[in-house]
Amino acid sequence: MIEFSGVHYAYPGGEPLLKGISLRIADGEHVGLVGSNGSGKSTLAKLTNGLLLPTQGKVFVDGLDTASAHDLAAIRQRVGMVFQNPDNQIVGSIVEDDVAFGPENLGLETAEIQRRVEWALSHTGLRGLERRSPMALSGGQKQRLAVAGVLAMQPSHIVLDEATAMLDPDGRRELLEVARDLRRVHGIAVLQITHLLEELLAADRVVALDRGQVVFDGPRGQFFDDPKLLDRLGLEPPVLMTLYAELKRYGLVGRLETPTLEALVSAVTAGAGLAGEGA
Repeated sequence: MIEFSGVHYAYPGGEPLLKGISLRIADGEHVGLVGSNGSGKSTLAKLTNGLLLPTQGKVFVDGLDTASAHDLAAIRQRVGMVFQNPDNQIVGSIVEDDVAFGPENLGLETAEIQRRVEWALSHTGLRGLERRSPMALSGGQKQRLAVAGVLAMQPSHIVLDEATAMLDPDGRRELLEVARDLRRVHGIAVLQITHLLEELLAADRVVALDRGQVVFDGPRGQFFDDPKLLDRLGLEPPVLMTLYAELKRYGLVGRLETPTLEALVSAVTAGAGLAGEGA
């Protein structure tokens, strides 16, 4: 679990960016974090594994204090970070060397390093590219390589800090599928920071920041059902959620746990079939 307890943060000589943040990210949970530019999203991300330390308050990872120099290495092994630009995280000349970099720094045996590299490449769809130069990969493949490097450290949490921002739609879809598998299959908690609200449709829970404070923390559906909050945050609901709201308003669909396009089509078709039978 990652826990923020009364966390404030201000850069030296600057105004506070985070003000009294208290929240928990449970094991295996997928949390979407949103907010307008300057709301403190990326600052919060860097606090999760000790890249930044609170000005006031505490951040704990599985009970370990990020302010403890003694615990910092263990914390960074438990919380993996994937940033906006994958090129900034590539260190190896070939794919398998890049993924092996983290485990090698842990001082693991060669056989264990190889096992982790193969496992990470397999779960990010990069098998067969082991000897490829990272510079020859597509944007989506580079971002999956960044995830593979984090996975090889066997973290309990992964933080995606605007990790899809530089990707095309196909690359975004690929990365989000990887994130969903990590959570569903392996129980890895995902904290996904994004400005694209359609990406929140995969999250269990949404946390919204405004001017450094948490203004919403609750289920995804409740977040999208609050147009005043979205307007306050300067965020536009995804087209899919707008369509879903209109279909509900006219009684064409009921409440859906995950309102994907496929689920909406299925619900409307089923409703039309029932109406036809009763005619």
